[in-house]
Amino acid sequence: MRSGPASRITPSVDAPGYAFLAQGRLFVAEPGAEPREVESKFADEYRARVRKIRKKQAWKEQGAGARFMRGGPLWGDDMDLEAVPVAFTGVAPGHAPGTVIYSVSTGVVGGVFLLDLASGEERRLFHSADHRIEHLATSPDHEVVACTLRGKGGTSSVAVMAADGSEIFEVTDGDVIDLAPSWLPKDAIEDPERRHQLVFQSAGIGRDAGGVFV
Repeated sequence: MRSGPASRITPSVDAPGYAFLAQGRLFVAEPGAEPREVESKFADEYRARVRKIRKKQAWKEQGAGARFMRGGPLWGDDMDLEAVPVAFTGVAPGHAPGTVIYSVSTGVVGGVFLLDLASGEERRLFHSADHRIEHLATSPDHEVVACTLRGKGGTSSVAVMAADGSEIFEVTDGDVIDLAPSWLPKDAIEDPERRHQLVFQSAGIGRDAGGVFV
């Protein structure tokens, strides 16, 4: 099973809980309990829309509709909507006790959400068709969320956003793959006035004269 790094949940009791990703799915284990899978309302609604669109398109694959579609390029190549993946791409403890934040990507749109584990309420913080967000990171020392922002052409950068998802800024750039940001704890920072410090992994991209990966 392919898994992502576990993230501790900030619980309302002394024993810590944790959350982790496995094969694009999100699991949480609250204190004293076995891991359980978390379903996203956003993901469920997206799947429902896909099924509805797919049903409307079914005439193209049946009878005269199918023959019409095969007869020429009028409609072009239709995307198989059922094949569009819905995956959790990042998870981190929420700033409030008993909450987690996570990112979800459908391959078309993505977002960042806050989940209250007690009530099961999911709140959308950020939603975009332009950005694929991964590798969320939070810190108990401040309410800024770090993440990986996937770019076009295979690059990725580190970005930060406000805890309420109101704004997002790239803090690294270039023809590189920057991943997995993590906040330094305040006791590891020499200057207490500079408490927003990150570590991350980075790799340069090699390209040929035509700009293709090598």
